[in-house]
Amino acid sequence: MAAPLSPLPSPIGIVPSCIATSTTTLSIGPDVQRIDKWFWNANVVPPDLDASNEPVIEKLTSSPEKAKSSRLFPPSRVYVKDSNGIVLLQIRRSRWRGRWVYRLNVPIETGYKLVGTSASATYRVTTFWRLKFDVTIDNLAGDGNPVTLKIRRPNKKDNPANSYLHIIVAGNIAMRLTTTRHPGSFLVGRWNAEVATGFDMTLAVVIVTILEIWHGERQSATRNSSLNTSLTLTLAASMLLI
Repeated sequence: MAAPLSPLPSPIGIVPSCIATSTTTLSIGPDVQRIDKWFWNANVVPPDLDASNEPVIEKLTSSPEKAKSSRLFPPSRVYVKDSNGIVLLQIRRSRWRGRWVYRLNVPIETGYKLVGTSASATYRVTTFWRLKFDVTIDNLAGDGNPVTLKIRRPNKKDNPANSYLHIIVAGNIAMRLTTTRHPGSFLVGRWNAEVATGFDMTLAVVIVTILEIWHGERQSATRNSSLNTSLTLTLAASMLLI
């Protein structure tokens, strides 16, 4: 039997005083480095928090020359870390069939077990491409309730009635990914995907590749009728080694 891992310190800003101090949580040292390498960057320096203790978003640049031109050419990858250096979310942008593709890489770890059956944490992610995502983590108490991660993109008026990308982690049974369409949402249609897993999803990295995302200003009554179809979604999971 493996030795118990050290408790995870409470991060600043995201979920203060909600992190469980149980000895079953993950150690952040080697796991953070492994996540960094998995996110295509082996030498990441954990970003500092700003004055409001909110997570900052850094661009991944490979050379000083590329960093100098970052204003003219926005980076293809952005990520968010908490004060402990844990990667919370990474968004990668690329071109696919003449359109922009946004890939959301969300690491889910047992180190983020919150206290209480309805405990949740929400933070805003603003990318360099002027895209905003609201990320909400629910039911991470480790009491048998499904772990739910909701990713929402608000429209330009920041109307709360938008589509949510629900990632429900239900132990080692399966993972279901659905969206709910609301008036004024930036997502058109409904996605339904379920992938059976043979391991505990709380120890996995869930990769959600969104192949088609339309900006809110591009939506109109004429386009909604033609785009009200299921969007193609590629879903994969990779085990985190301990």
